[in-house]
Amino acid sequence: MSEDTLEYVFTNGFPVFATTAFSDFEAIVTIDQDENPYNDNYTIHPCTTTGIEDYVKEGGLVLNQNVPNPAENRTRISFLAPRAGKAVIEVFTLTGQKLHSEALNAQFGENYIDLNTTSFAAGMYLYTLQFEDAVLSKKMVIQK
Repeated sequence: MSEDTLEYVFTNGFPVFATTAFSDFEAIVTIDQDENPYNDNYTIHPCTTTGIEDYVKEGGLVLNQNVPNPAENRTRISFLAPRAGKAVIEVFTLTGQKLHSEALNAQFGENYIDLNTTSFAAGMYLYTLQFEDAVLSKKMVIQK
């Protein structure tokens, strides 16, 4: 095992969003005269989390917990898209009744909708994010 330390400084920056802590990065490293070409890919985990997770993730897509939760009249549902594309956010009762559906053209990075919940009864609801082949869901609470 080598005790060498490798440090690389990026000369061209890239955007880092507030929810980047929930994303993984992959670095491809090529070392001259390396006899093993199969050890060149590394996944970098910027941080780890403990306790209750307030997001769900699939394939670089991240769905955050709505804020505030519980909500009264308004709440924000945000997500991190790995690339630009069509997204649909829907809100359902626990029995499966669709109460809200909103399509948007998501941009790379952070996206959100502000949801008016004044017509929702107090209780627990599910919201889903559809993006390409992925569907992510979370719960939210409405209080009056």
